[in-house]
Amino acid sequence: YGNDNDFAFIIRGTNATNNIFRNGVGSYWWNQQSDAYMIERVEFVKGPSGFMIGNSEPGGLLNEVTKQADGVKVGEVMVGSGSYNLARLGVDIGGELNDRFNARLVAGGQYTETFYDFYESNRTYIVGSLRYKYGNNSYIQAEVNRMDGWFTADNYSNFTEDGENFYFPESFNSADPNALDGLETDDTYLRVSHEHKLGNGWSIRSQVAHVEGQWDGDGVYTAAFSSDYDTLYREFWQNNWTNGVRTAQSYLDGKFKTGANIEHSFLGGIDYGDTWIESTWGDEAGDDWGARNAIVVSNPTYNLTREWANNLNEYPTWESSTEWLSAYVQDHIKLYNKVVVTVAGRLTRTKAYNSWDSLTVKNTKFTPRFGLTYLLNKNMSFYGIFDQTFLPQTVNGAIEGGGSPRPLTGSNLEFGYKAELNKRLAINASAFRTVKNDILVQNPLNQLYQQRGQIVSKGIEASVIGQLTDNIIANINYTLTDAKITEDADPEMIGFPNYGVPRHVFNGMVRYSVPRGVLKNLSFGAGVQYTDDISVVWAGWTDVEDKDKTLPGYAIWDTNITYNWNRFTFQGNLYNIFDKRALSSGWWDSYANDGEGIYSGALITPTNFRVNVFYKFF
Repeated sequence: YGNDNDFAFIIRGTNATNNIFRNGVGSYWWNQQSDAYMIERVEFVKGPSGFMIGNSEPGGLLNEVTKQADGVKVGEVMVGSGSYNLARLGVDIGGELNDRFNARLVAGGQYTETFYDFYESNRTYIVGSLRYKYGNNSYIQAEVNRMDGWFTADNYSNFTEDGENFYFPESFNSADPNALDGLETDDTYLRVSHEHKLGNGWSIRSQVAHVEGQWDGDGVYTAAFSSDYDTLYREFWQNNWTNGVRTAQSYLDGKFKTGANIEHSFLGGIDYGDTWIESTWGDEAGDDWGARNAIVVSNPTYNLTREWANNLNEYPTWESSTEWLSAYVQDHIKLYNKVVVTVAGRLTRTKAYNSWDSLTVKNTKFTPRFGLTYLLNKNMSFYGIFDQTFLPQTVNGAIEGGGSPRPLTGSNLEFGYKAELNKRLAINASAFRTVKNDILVQNPLNQLYQQRGQIVSKGIEASVIGQLTDNIIANINYTLTDAKITEDADPEMIGFPNYGVPRHVFNGMVRYSVPRGVLKNLSFGAGVQYTDDISVVWAGWTDVEDKDKTLPGYAIWDTNITYNWNRFTFQGNLYNIFDKRALSSGWWDSYANDGEGIYSGALITPTNFRVNVFYKFF
C-alpha cells in the first residue's frame, strides 16, 4: 500500500518495507517509488530471508530487477494518459556497442492528480547501465539510477463508524494549498557488479553499491474535530528525512559430485552492509490542539498562510544506523535424483545504534537452514524447510535488569508442493508457521522494557500461474494469514492481531488471446483483487475491548485490452470497474467519537482508466 511516491510492503503478516530490494541491494527505505517502466521483473522470497541478506524481518522480501545492459537490441518509446490528468513518458534504448560493450538507458516520468482536491504528484527517473564482457560470458557492469519526485503534502483521510458510510465528501481534502510547499523525494543508486565464469559450472559473483536519498517537506494533519465532524482543527509539521546504505557482497556457486548418485549444488559467500537514517521534525508550538486552523467540511475556506513555518517546535535530530558482516554456506545434496537435502548456515555480526538511547548494541548470531525435498518426478516435488533469521534491536527506554537488548529472532517451518505441468503451468501450495521472538515490550507496572514479546504468523498459500490453454493464461493466488501477539509483558496484549494484515487475500487474472483471423493480434482479460477484513488496531494504542476491530473487506475488479499493429502496441486498462468505495488502509481510534470509536483511512481510487502506446524502432 502507499501513494504515487512511496509504498510499504506486508508479507506473511509482517511489515517488511525495509526488505524491498533493487538488483540485490536493500535494507533501505526507498524514498521514491519505482516506476513500472524501469522494472524488468519483480521477484518474491517468502519466509525468512535472513540466509540471503543477513538480518531482516522474517516475513520475506521482494527484489525489483531493473532493465539491464544484457546485449539485447531494444529501442522503444512509451506515451500514456488516463484519469486525473495522468501523463506518462518513457524511453528504452540499448544493445551491443561492439563485441565487448553493452549499454542500456531507460528514462521517463509521470504527472498525475487524483480524485480528491489539491493533490498533484510527479516523478522522473533515469536508469543507465554499461556492461564490459570478457572471457567466456564473464562481465563487469556499472549502473546508475536516479529517481526524483514531488507531491503535495495532502492530509486526505475519511472517517466512518462502520467502515462503509463516510463522513466526508469523496473529494474533500483538509490540506491547504496556500500554505504548503509539498514534499520532495529522491534516491541515487550506484552499483558495480561482476560475474566471472570459472568453468565446469562454477562462477563467482560480486557487487558493491551505494544508495542515498531524502524525503523533505511540510504538511498538515488533523489534530482534533468537532463532535459532528463538520469542523476540523489542523496542526502544521515539517520533516527532513535522509537515509542511505553501503553494501558489498561476493559469493561462489557451482556443482560437483561425491559419488555416482550424489550431486552437490554449493553456494558460499560474504556480505557486508552499513545503513543509516537521520530525521528532523518540527510542528506548531503550543499545546492548544483543537483550538486553531479550523476548516468547515460543509463549506471549506482555504486561507492559511506560511507564517506558521517560523513558529515550530524543533525536536532533536533522530539518528539510527546498522552495520553488519556475515559469511554463509549452503549445500543442496541430491541423492539418486529423488531426494534433495539442504544444509545451510549464516554467521552474522551486527552493530546497531539509535540516538533515542545513545546505545550501541553489538550482536553475533548463527542462523541455520535445513530442508528436505522429495522429487516425485521431474515436474513435481514435495518439500519441508526450517529456517531462522534475526534482527538487531535498540530501545527508547530502560530494560529491566539493565544491559542492552538481545536481537529479535525468528524462525519458519514450512511444508509445500510444487509442480510444473508441460512447462506451461506452475502450481504451488504451502503451509507455514513463522515466529518472532525476543520482541521488546513495555511492562505496564513500571514502564521498563522486557524482552519477552512474541508474534506468531501462520497460514497457507496457493497459486496457479501460466497457460491453461494455447490462448488462455491465468495468474491465480490465495493466502490465508493469521498473525497475532502470543506473548507480552502485558497479558491484555495477547491476542492482538498484527496491524494491516487481512486474514484472506485472493487475486486472479485471466487473459485470452485471439488465435486467428482479423483480430489475431488482440488480447483481453479481467481480474479481481479480494482483500478480507483488515486489522486496524495497534497493541498499546487501542482499547483492549477493540482488539478485533477490522475494516470491512472489499473486491476490486479490473479489465484490460492489448492490440499489436506493426511496431505499435496499444494497451488499455480500466480499474475498479464497479466503483467500489472502501478504505484500502486505515486505523481504529478507540477514544474518538465520545468514546464510541471511529475509523480513519484512505479511500480506494474510484473507477479510472489508463491508456499506453508503445512504439518499437526495430
